[in-house]
Amino acid sequence: MFAVEKLIELVTVSWRQLIGWYILQQYETGVVMRLGRCHRVAIHGIHLKLPLVESILRAESVTQPKDQECQTCTTYDGVTVCFQTVIFFSVLDPKAFLVDNDETSELLSSLVMTTATDIVVSNSFEFFVSPRFRRVLKTRVCRQQHRFGVKVERIGLTEQFRFDRTFLTKG
Repeated sequence: MFAVEKLIELVTVSWRQLIGWYILQQYETGVVMRLGRCHRVAIHGIHLKLPLVESILRAESVTQPKDQECQTCTTYDGVTVCFQTVIFFSVLDPKAFLVDNDETSELLSSLVMTTATDIVVSNSFEFFVSPRFRRVLKTRVCRQQHRFGVKVERIGLTEQFRFDRTFLTKG
């Protein structure tokens, strides 16, 4: 069964390399790579390419979510909190997103996680549970978003927990 799946994948990849055209959907942008180097950026529609010489990297240009792992840290006033963030972003510069940075979505996740941790450890628990925390987090992340070729639409907190010595409360 495994060999059949690999054979189908090989035929599909080979076919895509041999045809001289490609289609980018309405929600996609792409980067045309010619012999491994960035040649041009392509928007949605039907395009021609040089078979075996050019390949296409695709990215969704619509807003997409990126879940983060749960983070645990201690606020300035000694309260241990656990929270999980979700980044909603859209790709503005496909070249920067797909070519200039390796694993761009992971870099963006790392930026949000470290920024959130820095804010939490330097402020009180009351600041953490206030709407101001989200505003400050988004402002600091947006200062860096151009490096990744994305626009951060919003950053949400999906879970907020406060750890006390005897019990766990959901915030």
